Amino acid sequence: MTSAYTPIRGPFLKHAFAKSVDKGEDAWVQQRDLPCAGGPASLDVFGIFDGHGGKQAAASGRGGAGVGGSPGMDLGDLEEAAELLSCEQVPEGDKALWVSQDAAAVALPGALSRAFCGVQEQFFETSKVSGTTATAAVVLGWELLVANVGDSCAYLDTGAEVLLVSGNHRLDDNKAERARAEAAGAEVAASVLEGKPVGPLRVWPGGLAMSRSLGDFSAGAAVTPEPEVRAVVLPAAGARLILASDGLWDAVAPKTAAHHVRGLPASKAAMELVQLALKARGLRDDITVIVVDALPDPSARLPPPLQRRGSGPIGAGAEAAAGVVIGRPLELIGGTWRSAVWDRRMGAVQHTYGALLPPQSPSPVAQDSSGMSDGTAFDSDAAPSSFNSAELAFACTMDEQPAPADEEWETVPVKSV
Repeated sequence: MTSAYTPIRGPFLKHAFAKSVDKGEDAWVQQRDLPCAGGPASLDVFGIFDGHGGKQAAASGRGGAGVGGSPGMDLGDLEEAAELLSCEQVPEGDKALWVSQDAAAVALPGALSRAFCGVQEQFFETSKVSGTTATAAVVLGWELLVANVGDSCAYLDTGAEVLLVSGNHRLDDNKAERARAEAAGAEVAASVLEGKPVGPLRVWPGGLAMSRSLGDFSAGAAVTPEPEVRAVVLPAAGARLILASDGLWDAVAPKTAAHHVRGLPASKAAMELVQLALKARGLRDDITVIVVDALPDPSARLPPPLQRRGSGPIGAGAEAAAGVVIGRPLELIGGTWRSAVWDRRMGAVQHTYGALLPPQSPSPVAQDSSGMSDGTAFDSDAAPSSFNSAELAFACTMDEQPAPADEEWETVPVKSV
C-alpha cells in the first residue's frame, strides 16, 4: 500500500505488460508481494518465457512462485549493517525487515538455480517436446536479481546508460558459451545448405541457436538449464527494468528501445515498445514485454532520471548510475556486494531522518567487457544453500494463466493482411 511505503524498505514499483501474438508460444508471470516465510520480507517476481517447438515448455516454466524459510546470516562483519542496526531512530520493524531481506537475497541465487533445473526435470517427466527461454527478475528491497537461460534479455535504464542485467546465451553473441558447449562435447556450427553454412550458429545435436534453455531434450546435456544469475543494487534515484522476448530485441536495439519510451509511464511504455517492434519488422514472432519502474517515491509518475524522451544522460541520471552495482553471485566472491546494499539503506535513512549518520561513498564498481562488475558479489560459498523446507520455484502447469484483474496490461491488436 502506498501509505506504508518508505524508501528505507526499498523502491516503490509500478509495472505493466503488453504482448502481440504470432505463434502463441510465449508465457509470462507477474507476482507481487510474495512472502518470505520466517521473516517480514516479501518479493516481487516478473518473468518471460519464450517457447519454441510448441508452448508446452513455456507453460511449464511459467507460474506462481513461493519463498519460505529464509535462513539467518551473520551481519557482524559489515560495518554499515552494524551502524544502521544500532541506530535508535530506525524502527525495530525496519531493522528486522533488513535482516530478512538479506537472508533471502543471499539464498536466492542458489534457489533460483535449483528451481530452473527442477522445472526441467519435472517437464521431462511428462514431455520431451519443445523448449523455452526463461528470464525471472526478483525485486527484494533495493536489490534486483535476474536469473535466465536463453535470449529473452533484461535491461536496466538508469537515465545515464542502458545496462544488460541478464545473460544472453545466443551462440552468435557469446564466445564463452560457445566454448562451454564445445567443452561439454557438442558441436557448434551453422546449418549447411548446398555445402555452405547458412543462418546462426547452432548446437549439435538438436540444432538449437542457444546454449542454455529449459526443455530441448534432443539437444543433450551441452544445452543446460543452469541459469546465469546477476544481482543489482538499484539506484536511489530510480530506474526502469525492461524484460522482453526476442520479438522485441531482434527488431529494436536495446538503447533505442529504452530511449524511445523515456518520458512515458510503465503502462504506456510496454505498449509502445510492442508497437515499435511491429513497425520495425512486422509480426514475425511473438512479442512479450514487461516494464517495471523502481521509483524513489510512490507519487512519482516514472523514475526521475527518465522524465524526458531522448538519448544520453538525463537530469540526475549520471549521478544515479554511479551507484549501480552489478554482480554475478554464483560465480564471484568478495565482500563488497552486501556492503553496497547497506550503503543504499544508509542513504535512505539519511533521507528519511536527516543527517543522523555520516555519509557513505558508493562502493567502486569495476566493469568487465560485458558491462558487468568483476568484484561486487557476495561470497556464494558461504551463503546458505537453501530456503530450508521451501525455495523459489515455478509451478509446473499446462493451463493458460489469466492475468490478474488488478494488474496493468494490454494486448496490442494486429490486423491480418
